[in-house]
Amino acid sequence: MSQQLLSELENLAAKFPDTDENKSLLQSLKLKILEKGPDLDMLSNYLSEGYSKCELICDSDGIPIDYRFITVNQKFKEHSGLENQDIIGKTILEIFPDIEKSWIDFYGEVAMTQKSNSISHYNHNTKKHYLASAFSHKKGEFIAIFQDITKDVQLKEERRKKVASLKFNADILDNMGCCFAHGEIIYDVSERPYDMRILQANTAFHIQIGVDSDSVIGRNLHEFFPDLKQYWLDNIVEVATLQVPKTFVSYSELYGKYYDVNAYSPQKGQVIIIFKDITKLEEQKIKLRESESIKSKIIENMLDGFILSEIICNENNDPIDYRVLSVNPAFEKQTGIKAKEIVGKTMLEFFPDVEEAWIKMVGQVGLTQQPTSTTQYNHNTKKHYEINAYSPMRGQVVKIFRDITSKENKREQLEKAYKKAEENERLKSAFLANMSHEIRTPMNGILGCTALLENEGLEIEERQKCLDYIKSSGNRLMRLISDIVDLSKIDAFEQELRISDHNLNNIMDTILYQFKVSHKNPEVQFTLKKEFPNTNFTIRTDDVRLTQIITNLLENAFKFTNQGYVEFGYRLVNGQLLFHVRDTGIGIRPKDQKLIFRRFGQVIDADTKMNQGTGLGTSIAKGLVMLFGGKIWLESEFGKGSTFHFSIPYLAAN
Repeated sequence: MSQQLLSELENLAAKFPDTDENKSLLQSLKLKILEKGPDLDMLSNYLSEGYSKCELICDSDGIPIDYRFITVNQKFKEHSGLENQDIIGKTILEIFPDIEKSWIDFYGEVAMTQKSNSISHYNHNTKKHYLASAFSHKKGEFIAIFQDITKDVQLKEERRKKVASLKFNADILDNMGCCFAHGEIIYDVSERPYDMRILQANTAFHIQIGVDSDSVIGRNLHEFFPDLKQYWLDNIVEVATLQVPKTFVSYSELYGKYYDVNAYSPQKGQVIIIFKDITKLEEQKIKLRESESIKSKIIENMLDGFILSEIICNENNDPIDYRVLSVNPAFEKQTGIKAKEIVGKTMLEFFPDVEEAWIKMVGQVGLTQQPTSTTQYNHNTKKHYEINAYSPMRGQVVKIFRDITSKENKREQLEKAYKKAEENERLKSAFLANMSHEIRTPMNGILGCTALLENEGLEIEERQKCLDYIKSSGNRLMRLISDIVDLSKIDAFEQELRISDHNLNNIMDTILYQFKVSHKNPEVQFTLKKEFPNTNFTIRTDDVRLTQIITNLLENAFKFTNQGYVEFGYRLVNGQLLFHVRDTGIGIRPKDQKLIFRRFGQVIDADTKMNQGTGLGTSIAKGLVMLFGGKIWLESEFGKGSTFHFSIPYLAAN
């Protein structure tokens, strides 16, 4: 946008008269564009004027004494006849030791006050007159643009001589559209200049101040402009003393108008000022600045984050990064990143592992200038963002975004809850189907055996087998009912522990004896490891629930172990009792391990076909371990076996 405006101003300059007024106006407009432009050095290449960026050098009292060149454009080198190595990094006094001090004073004032200004001045080193305008975007530095107006000055001088030779032809002056006044500098008793006495003025001047010609001649300028600023007088005195023309813009509070002033000296001590009303133009410039200020305030007060970036491409014009040019306060609030930390840096400099989707999205918008809307996650800030991006000019991208992390988290939680509900429903259906099988199998056996027992001729041995089967099936049904009741109590937080003193070794020995009696497989060795085997190791615990946990895990181990060994035991580590149940059974695949502690969860193995049972044993064990204030986990390698671990706090006996 700034490049286009500069180009249009260059075209506009060719359509208007080549006057100092027009040149000064165009320079002012270019300065404003440069002030707002994102890349001054790049924009300077579109200027027809010389351009330089400098830093001010002051003495110990803070008085400007020199300035150093930081960068210049090609036109600067053409105007000065110097090359980069003769300019960059050097001061003006190193380049031109006898440069006019007024140049240093002018630029020093701009850099120190940060107020834009223009000057028309002579450089005897280049033997040229220049029209220069400057502004400061950082205290102690200034940006200057200038053009060679030597020919214009020479023409003015010729015009001055002509006007002098014609003794200021009244007809010419009265027909001027601009205000004209010829005066002499007035000095006080200390020979300090304090005003200008009007010697001659044209009709436009009379009209401007609202008095006739007889009331003007011989009077002082301050009488008509009582609010005249000191720099007015300073400029006029400088022109009358040095006899070097000067152009500047001034505002009169009395008349409420802006004036474009051109001053030159027909002879030492005298000055001619020609000025015109440029109020409309200045008001337009003020409105433009106000408009920019409003835009800036809107961005500053937006609740959504704002970031302006420029894309960085490789030699194939593929986007590979982007540099942050500016951000607003909402950006800082939503990302937790301060503007001073990120402005000027590229995204990969700040976030080396940023998601590639961010760079791809910014690059596409910046190159195609097609706006887009999306939601993305940044793992560096750990937040989700809703983003609207557009390109104000090719190569640049504006992103307006808001933090929707809370919204995304709720959505993800709902998705997880829905999936969990679906999984629970599936597991429940499988459980009910399995319950039907688990209940029917022993019931069918019981009914079948009772029917056989009704036969009075049944042999005693067969009768005893039926009774044993009925007893075994009844115990199986009781265990099933007990598991369901325990699970219901755990779910309803109604299961309680009854803590008292118990000998842990006795508990472990009892479990060892029970399983040796009930599981007589000569191919499976069954062992117990105790850290304190020969002592009365008494602890405070609920022996029934502790036994239930170990029994459930052992039942699981024996169910899937046909040969090898099953081992269980305990040890005391850092105030925790660590129990384990280890087997050399079929093991569990990694993808199935997450199912082991789920309610109704069963691993259905296509190779082993071993999926019998309710799937409640390990789930109940986990619930009881958590009731103890402990945790449970497993280690398994498919085809080699599994080890279940659980820990509970060690409570010493009273």
